[in-house]
Amino acid sequence: MNLPIAASVCSRAVILPLAAALLMAGCAPRAAVNAGGGGGGREAAPDDFAPGRFGILEPEVMMYDVSAGGVFEYRDDWSGSASRRAAVSAALKLGALGYESTLLPDAAGGAAEVFRLKTKMRYHAAAFQSPFFSGLNVIAEIDSLTYSVGPVQTLCDAYGVDGLLYIYGFTEKFSEERRAGAADAGSERTFMAAILVERDGRVSWYRHMLADGGLDMRTEAHSMRMIGAMFK
Repeated sequence: MNLPIAASVCSRAVILPLAAALLMAGCAPRAAVNAGGGGGGREAAPDDFAPGRFGILEPEVMMYDVSAGGVFEYRDDWSGSASRRAAVSAALKLGALGYESTLLPDAAGGAAEVFRLKTKMRYHAAAFQSPFFSGLNVIAEIDSLTYSVGPVQTLCDAYGVDGLLYIYGFTEKFSEERRAGAADAGSERTFMAAILVERDGRVSWYRHMLADGGLDMRTEAHSMRMIGAMFK
């Protein structure tokens, strides 16, 4: 099954070597849907960057069981499996690109502190997804302004990493009754976003993707397909 991407966006990646890896993997400035764009912009030259190491914050992928009547039921067990799979997929994909990574559990820097950090990262991600950036060159916007979550050197030093990557999203799984029901039931959607911050807390890379077609993010194949597509 091919992955039909409905929307994607990249943002600034010029300082942190890890962000450069994503650009060299193909996430160069391009026109984006519903998130600003206009294309153009800078390509990263491989010789400009040195290898780096990612700290992957525990991903949060929320899975919903959608009933025949369209009622969404959050499934904690499914979500836990999809979240763990997202962490493995990200590590494998980054490893394939030649970059090291390590998983940082939520308790690594204190559960409350990591929760606040993730909230700040999602705050910026939500802004990049908003109509405010529609029609704008996101790359230029983030280059000219500083989007920051505050210093994260202590956490980076503790794990020997150059930056922190956070992946989150949601996915729908239709019940058999809904799949067999009305034609207007639509298609199961999967949304994923990834944001990378530097040691000083500056946002250095961002991307989100929306796919149709009933991906099951608990499986290795579908998780690798979606996560892998985000780093292309």
